[in-house]
Amino acid sequence: MRRLLLLAALLSPLAAAAETTNAVNGIQYLDSSNRVISRSYGLDPSYVSTLVTATAMTQIIAAPAAGTSIYVTDISFGGDIANATATPATLTYGTGTNCATSPVVVWKAWHPALTTIVSNLSTPIKIPAAKALCYTDGVTGSKAITLTYFVAP
Repeated sequence: MRRLLLLAALLSPLAAAAETTNAVNGIQYLDSSNRVISRSYGLDPSYVSTLVTATAMTQIIAAPAAGTSIYVTDISFGGDIANATATPATLTYGTGTNCATSPVVVWKAWHPALTTIVSNLSTPIKIPAAKALCYTDGVTGSKAITLTYFVAP
C-alpha cells in the first residue's frame, strides 16, 4: 500500500500536466503553474557545432528546400573575449553568400570573456522558408557556437 501511495505521489505532477499543441509540429506539457516540463516536436533534431575565429557573418546552416524552414530550438554561443556593446553575437537569416542578401537578425546576445550564453527555447525560432542561417561574433579570438534545430514546413 505504501508503494502505491508513493507511486501516486510521484506521478501526480504528471497527471496534473496539461497537454497543449505547440505551434510547430509538436506537443509541450505544462505543469499546474503553466511551466513547460517537457517538449516534443515529433522530429529528430539536428546539431551543428563549430569553433571559429572569423569576425564577419558566416553561414552555419544552408538554406533548406523551398517550402521548408529551419526551426532553432537551442543556442550555445561563447568566446574567449567579451563582446563590446556595438558588436553582439547574432544569428541572422538571409540569402546569398553568408546571408549577405536581405539579412535579418533573429537573436543576439553579449557574452563576457570566457563565458557561454545558452538559450534553450521553449518556442523555436522559425526562419522563413528557403533562407540560410548565419552567425556573427565581431570580437577577435576564438568563438564557439552550437545550435540544435530541425527542418520542417
